[in-house]
Amino acid sequence: MRDISVEADFDTLFKCVSLVNAARQTAKLKRRWPLRTVVVVAPENVTKVLQSVEDLFLEMTTLKASNMPPQLRSTRKTKAGSPQSKTK
Repeated sequence: MRDISVEADFDTLFKCVSLVNAARQTAKLKRRWPLRTVVVVAPENVTKVLQSVEDLFLEMTTLKASNMPPQLRSTRKTKAGSPQSKTK
């Protein structure tokens, strides 16, 4: 018996762990040394998944805490430099 939603949550978790590890490698911060905190800026569905499995996320990434700020308003700048909301 498979629970598709749990599998999807763990796929999201593993992708985020991979991104954290890649960022650490780029910054030359080895995984054996715990970091104080990480700021996760991601879509709301990703942050909800990470909040639900936060203990596992922190353990897998050798972090002491995570900070998931509310979703930032998505804007882009036009050539003139003024912000413009994304519309479809």
